[in-house]
Amino acid sequence: TNNRKMIDTQLRELKVLICSGNIGNTEPTATGMAQWLPHDGDAASIVANTKYPRKSFTEEGSSLSHDDKFDIIVIGMQEATFYTEKDERVSNCDSLISDDEEASDEERNDTSPSRKRSNDKKASSNVYAHVANTYRSVMATEDHMQQKAHEYGQDTRLLKDLVSHQCPSHKFVVDTLRGEMRLMILVRRELVGEIEDVEVKGVNTGIGSVLANKGGIVAFLTIRRTRFCFLTAHLEAHEGRSHYLARCANLANIFSGARESNTRLDATLSAHHCFVCGDLNFRLNLPMDNHEDRHKRVCQLITEKKWRKLAAYDELQDAITKAHCLAEFRMLQCNFPPTFKVTKGLKEFVYNPKRIPSYTDRILWKSAPGLKDNVKPFLFEPCADFDTSDHKPIRGGFMIITNSGKETKMPAQRSFNVRSSITNLLSTQSTSCRRSFESNVKVYHLTLS
Repeated sequence: TNNRKMIDTQLRELKVLICSGNIGNTEPTATGMAQWLPHDGDAASIVANTKYPRKSFTEEGSSLSHDDKFDIIVIGMQEATFYTEKDERVSNCDSLISDDEEASDEERNDTSPSRKRSNDKKASSNVYAHVANTYRSVMATEDHMQQKAHEYGQDTRLLKDLVSHQCPSHKFVVDTLRGEMRLMILVRRELVGEIEDVEVKGVNTGIGSVLANKGGIVAFLTIRRTRFCFLTAHLEAHEGRSHYLARCANLANIFSGARESNTRLDATLSAHHCFVCGDLNFRLNLPMDNHEDRHKRVCQLITEKKWRKLAAYDELQDAITKAHCLAEFRMLQCNFPPTFKVTKGLKEFVYNPKRIPSYTDRILWKSAPGLKDNVKPFLFEPCADFDTSDHKPIRGGFMIITNSGKETKMPAQRSFNVRSSITNLLSTQSTSCRRSFESNVKVYHLTLS
């Protein structure tokens, strides 16, 4: 009986890899992508070689066989547009004089017609890059979400080629660009036929809730009678209370705005399992007035590997505890150095003194009532060798028991704890309103037929 139960569980299991990274609007290298995405979805090797093992996974008696591969790979990227050499544009278009600054004195003093034509062409190319990038950010409405690669430039094609090279046994089921955000979902080829009801939504939360430099992309899909929701987001940046509240409001707007068709439920409630990843931009908030003192203290804790003490200053953990956002979502403690803001070009964690090192890049999840124990995390780590951004990308591995073979109703037909959904929406309201809600509302259940 026990053997049959174990075999049944293994047949219903899916191994899901969640990858999240802020690319920094810079073309990643093939080596960097190979460090982030395991070759051919190899789950066993990255677990065996991780510097940050999850002891709870092995303590529960769970393990991976030597040939285990990820069944689903989810890749969320932010600031993921750039200009390649094939575009005949410079990738660094922040300043029209950036290339002249790197030129020699002789080249700068060259006033020949050929030099002037070269400079004019370079300046025109930079201006074009600015305009093209701005257009993509502004025009990222739902009507523009699933453009083909050739319609959006060589960066999309290059990224897809890099991902395809790393994952030859997987096939894209979602490949979406929205402004500077991307969401890719790949499934093992032998499982593609089991994927049903794929739907992609998106919400902009940039300036005026119009620009798509900030916001989220949400994808829904069903496999083995199990509805999944995958959200990648890029929330408001910067330190301070007002920016913290804006991030909470960003999440509420994304969840309420990216609903599935034909449902009134927000994205947190319309799936059996909901995963959130992205550059959420929550910071380490130390009770010190002086920036240099805060930076020094954080770096000291990093050197000493005092991960639990760092977690005590985590804005995101505080937000979840106080139900300011992501109510009832779970996340693993970051037992590794903060992923932001690091020095580009280095495979180590060297931090910019102008920013407090923080865990801005995160992965969270939430399951419908009765399914909480069906998700077992077994991997959570940064990828330090990815060195072309001021963020280090992260990845998380999950073993998920699906509803295959069970008479499990879809979430919209289940009994739900509505408190978390209402709390997420209340994150845009005043503190007094939230406190009133928390003090008066116990636990309500809503049954939808």
